[in-house]
Amino acid sequence: MLEKQLNELNIYALRELARSTGVVSPTSKKKDELINEIIAIKTGKQQPQFAKVRQGRPPKGGNYNFQNIDKDYEYPRSTLTNILKLNQETAVYESGESSTISGYVELLENGSALLWVNKETSHIAYFIPNSILASYKLKMGDFIIASAETTVDQKVVKELLTINGCPITKFNNKRKNYSDIEHVLPAKCINFTNNNLDSLNIKFGESVYLYGNNNNANTMAIVELLNNAKADDKLYINISLADKNKIFLKGLKAEKFIANLTDDVEKIKRVLCLAIERAKRSLEAGRNVIVAVDDVLSVASVDTSEMTVAKTLMSLTKCSKSGSVTLVSIMSNASNLSLLEKLADVRLKVEDNKLIKL
Repeated sequence: MLEKQLNELNIYALRELARSTGVVSPTSKKKDELINEIIAIKTGKQQPQFAKVRQGRPPKGGNYNFQNIDKDYEYPRSTLTNILKLNQETAVYESGESSTISGYVELLENGSALLWVNKETSHIAYFIPNSILASYKLKMGDFIIASAETTVDQKVVKELLTINGCPITKFNNKRKNYSDIEHVLPAKCINFTNNNLDSLNIKFGESVYLYGNNNNANTMAIVELLNNAKADDKLYINISLADKNKIFLKGLKAEKFIANLTDDVEKIKRVLCLAIERAKRSLEAGRNVIVAVDDVLSVASVDTSEMTVAKTLMSLTKCSKSGSVTLVSIMSNASNLSLLEKLADVRLKVEDNKLIKL
């Protein structure tokens, strides 16, 4: 059984596991050699040897998939309960350039994790050591501020400073789960710095649909709404960005989950997945988060047959006694979106650069 599990890991994850098991020079060995030595150490036939100099190269950050996005968004792997468990010695890293970074946790199918740091429309991946992952029981979409170290061949998270806005010294890893939080009827109105938006009486924990015939005007309207809203967290999702549209996002005051129109489907899915899980983590922390979707038709096109991604995103709305997820989405009258219409609590029309309640 152990050999079968090891064979399912890619070479980068296998090297990291081999290194933490006590295999010498894992980067110089082939996959079958790594598997044989890991099994030998596990069964006591070979003694582990731990290098004190460096961690080695972490998994490369460009070719990983999220957990199967088309099946289930309730990722149970919030701990390392279903990966190989070994007694690991604390890794000693080669000295490099230190920095403070912030980004989102991605749990990989092989049980390891990356911290994705946004750089406008591109992303940089930092490897999260298993010791940190297990100690804090990190979840997909956790927003982390951390100290990191960069050398010639590795980018590694060294120490966590905050998790979802909570200082690490006060963080309790026994936390709520989105699916277990009971929904209550929305009652508290969102306050806006713009009086015209205040008059719309939008409540925390509602699904708000925006309709308009001009895509640019729609984007400008949802950006204005997001910028003027008073909320703990604000997320902006756009997976069909083109160069000509970027001008409308200047001055956007929100966490951006963006993919270009030319990006491949897998990248788009991982961006959507991170946004979905980020919203859940905010609610679990008792925060009011507003998620702006620009636009739903683009999300629905990611998997046109079942629209699993779109359905999951659009059903995120929830209000609890301590926090909420409010969804503000640019909608379309396309027939394939008719099923989502029943989720709307508030409908707004974009007309003459203003939002009018329908």
